[in-house]
Amino acid sequence: MEKLPMDPHLIAELENLRARVAVLEKSEQRFREMFELHDAVMLLIDPEDGRIVDANVAAARFYGYSREMLRNMNIAEINRLPPDEVAQKRKAANLGSQNFFIFPHRLANGDMRTVQVHSSPIGYNSHQLLFSIITDITAAKQAEQARLKFELGIERSSEAVFLTELDGTITYVNPAFETIYGYSKEEAIGKTPRILKSGLHSNETYQNFWNLLLAKQIVTGEIFNRKKNGQLITVQSSANPILDLSGAIIGFLAIQHDVSERKRIAEDLAQEHNMLRALIDSLPDYIYIKDSASRIIETNIAHANLLQAKSPEEVIGKIDFDFYPQAEAAQYYADEQEVIRTGQALVNKEETSRDTAGNSRWTLTTKVPFRDADGRVIGIVGVGRDITERKQAEEQVIIQKAQFQQLFENSPIGIAVLGQDDRIQAINPAFQAIFQYTLQDVVDRPINDVIVPPTHHEEASWVSATALSGHAVQKETVRQRKDGTLVPVEVYGVPIIRDGKPQALFGLYVDISELKRMEEKLKREIGKLNALHEIDRAIATLDLQACLEIIVRQAQTLFATDFVAIFLRDGECLRLAAEEGHEIAATEILIPLGRGITGWCAVHRQSLLVPDVSQDERYLSFDSRSRAEMAAPLVIQDECIGVINVESADLYAFTPSDLDLLESLAARAAIAIHAARLHNAEREQRKFAETLYDIGIALTSQLDPEAILDQLLDHVGHVVPFDSATVLLIEDQFVRCKHQRGYEKFGLGEWMQQFRALLSGVGTLAEIVKTRQPYVSSDALADPIWTTFPETRHIRSWIGAPIIIRGTLIGFLALDKLEPGFYTAKHAGRLVAFAAQAALALENAQLYATQQQLAMTDGLTGLYNRRYFFELAQREFRRAKRLQMPLSLLMIDLNDFKKVNDTFGHLIGDEALQLVAQVLNKHVRGGDVVARYGGDEFIILLPNCSQTEAEQVVTRLQEKVRTASLPPGKPDIELSFCVGLATCIPTAEETFDRLLERADAEMYGHKQPHNGSQSSENKRQDLE
Repeated sequence: MEKLPMDPHLIAELENLRARVAVLEKSEQRFREMFELHDAVMLLIDPEDGRIVDANVAAARFYGYSREMLRNMNIAEINRLPPDEVAQKRKAANLGSQNFFIFPHRLANGDMRTVQVHSSPIGYNSHQLLFSIITDITAAKQAEQARLKFELGIERSSEAVFLTELDGTITYVNPAFETIYGYSKEEAIGKTPRILKSGLHSNETYQNFWNLLLAKQIVTGEIFNRKKNGQLITVQSSANPILDLSGAIIGFLAIQHDVSERKRIAEDLAQEHNMLRALIDSLPDYIYIKDSASRIIETNIAHANLLQAKSPEEVIGKIDFDFYPQAEAAQYYADEQEVIRTGQALVNKEETSRDTAGNSRWTLTTKVPFRDADGRVIGIVGVGRDITERKQAEEQVIIQKAQFQQLFENSPIGIAVLGQDDRIQAINPAFQAIFQYTLQDVVDRPINDVIVPPTHHEEASWVSATALSGHAVQKETVRQRKDGTLVPVEVYGVPIIRDGKPQALFGLYVDISELKRMEEKLKREIGKLNALHEIDRAIATLDLQACLEIIVRQAQTLFATDFVAIFLRDGECLRLAAEEGHEIAATEILIPLGRGITGWCAVHRQSLLVPDVSQDERYLSFDSRSRAEMAAPLVIQDECIGVINVESADLYAFTPSDLDLLESLAARAAIAIHAARLHNAEREQRKFAETLYDIGIALTSQLDPEAILDQLLDHVGHVVPFDSATVLLIEDQFVRCKHQRGYEKFGLGEWMQQFRALLSGVGTLAEIVKTRQPYVSSDALADPIWTTFPETRHIRSWIGAPIIIRGTLIGFLALDKLEPGFYTAKHAGRLVAFAAQAALALENAQLYATQQQLAMTDGLTGLYNRRYFFELAQREFRRAKRLQMPLSLLMIDLNDFKKVNDTFGHLIGDEALQLVAQVLNKHVRGGDVVARYGGDEFIILLPNCSQTEAEQVVTRLQEKVRTASLPPGKPDIELSFCVGLATCIPTAEETFDRLLERADAEMYGHKQPHNGSQSSENKRQDLE
């Protein structure tokens, strides 16, 4: 068959189709590779029925189903929206009207995820499918909801909230910020918190704040900020760094609460309280408040001083009977009780008393009722004013008037009485003699028109005006006689006070003509004589520094020069020891031997005069004003110990005769300095011995161990200087700080007071324990056995000495200084001597305390003994009598106690007595006094205790004794007692002996006969 020829156009179309098919096949291949290998979750879905045609590996991993399971599932099984709504969304995606969705998807394990779906139609294998890319946005949605809640919270917050970038730029402020600071959001956003700076905090404060934030710390505290209108406010601020998921800072959050009003109210209340307290304490009147029993509950300083108390706190709780004689105190008490009873005030009552010296005192007293909130009188408020001076003044007025008239007439001083208008009212004979006027010449004339030259009118008016203002004034001036001649006078203007106000004045005039002539005559010689005298005195003194200072000061006067200095040799240098006129500190000048004019004189031991220092190459300047100089060596026993140097700001200021005088002065000064040095050394040793003796007397006269340790630190600084000091006592294997001084200034007072450490762990103390010798650490930081605590890094020099009592080391005395190399062996010797004195004082105190305890207590039971009980009882009886309070007494006798001794022996009997003593002492009231009276008898004093209350105490004690028993393994003993009770409110006729007799009689009236009972008298003799 013959082939037909092909149409060229058809052939071109076929080739084009074949090329498109090849491209399509290649495109589908690339899609399949992308679909299979991509990490994004991808699904191919039939848009008609929702069947999942294919799912990639990422989809299987995300949903938890295998790919085969997903290919057999419908998207409605995953999408938790209603099926009809899911179908509508597929239709919209297939039509291209919507291709972005947010769906809730459920995973194979039941977990729900919020997903973002991009779905578009795609042709695949000759079918149109939906190609869906799924992204999990669950965390983002949760974060968005949390952000919305947070923003809603801070938007409604009453506290100012703002956010900033990492560089501090503000990105958000809430409405409260706008309200508090007055800036709108537009004004604040883009700015930094510097717009709120008050100017009251230092740059260092803000830098520290910033550093803490950058260190990811929350910064809180009160700060001062400034509002837009310039007003300062106080805010409670909290600033937090904002961190991303990696922990990096991405910004900052600040929350601030305005506490200005709260602070102002608190400060106002505190200020008002302080002002009221200060006002009361500053008043000279005696102000006090007492309760219904006339006990002082509040008082001021003036009242405390009247009662000879050290402070108001010392008199709180006391009554007038504690301070005044019986009769006076009774009257004060009666007045106060009448005010409390009637509610009527006692006003301006004049009361007399005598002070400690026996002198009469007058007081004007007012006492008013003190009421509670319900108007009930609960005490009195008293105000007293010392009117002693007024009363005495009234008695002196008549005497003073007579004395004044005699003084006025006979005084050698001229006196003029002037009115407020400066007119003369009276003059005395001396005034007439000085100025040659009679009273008729000057009466009622202004003083300026009489004796004041025209050139001094203004001055005289000032004198009068000052005196009339209430201030005495003195002026050396001239006044004019009647004949016109001038007389030098010393004028005094003295106010005359009536009713507390200046009403007139005295003009007093002393003729100093002769004095002026003598002054002029002597003035020329006084400077030189004084200088020579002071120099002689300086040379004679044994105080080295005083000697040096007097020499330079008087040498400056003697030579009429600008600058004087004394240099003393210090090794191979000259150190400035004293100077006058230079603008430098003494410690700033140190000249090597041979340097300068001063150093040349020291090396060659020759004096030197330099008229013009600029022409001498040896000159070494340390004061740019110097132009001329002379120097002389201080030589003693052929050894130069220093140089005296004189300089002037004028050229050619000194002559050879001045140099001769300086050499003479230097020779005498060298002797004085040498003698002073020897004397200082001897005096220092003598002073140490005297100080140690005085300290020993002070310590051994004290019998309180706590006071001894406290005085130990008060006195040790007189012997060895310190910056801080401690007394450390040994407790088992530990050492503890008992007392300290000086650590407060380092902020370590509380730390040192609580210091306790293992003794073997403190190197220096362990060394002292081993050697029983003092230890000196010249440089603690370089000392190999020094134990460093973080709190004591400031210590550089340390010295410690043992405190030893009868061969036993009980503790240490330790001192320290900030500078290294301070303590030496000499200090150690002194500290050991001081510690020995302290040990002796502590031993005496311990012995005394032991003896005191033995003297007061019963050796068997530990209760007070009979003798000491009667001392306490008499004291309490007098107090009850003064305060009219009830007082009860119990006499107790154990029943059948002789049988206990006979049956079980005296050792068990003693244990039984100890048991009863413990029970009685434990179950009485606080303040009650229990003692062993004799044998098996005890006695108890119950202050401020009525009959009924005492009976309750007896019932309780009987029950406690009846149920008491000895420790396990001891005999079971039944204990009981009979008791005699007596109660009274002491009167003038009542005595403690009568109270005791009644209690004793009642006890034996209640006591039943017991076979073999020991008599009362025999039992009491057991303890005599």
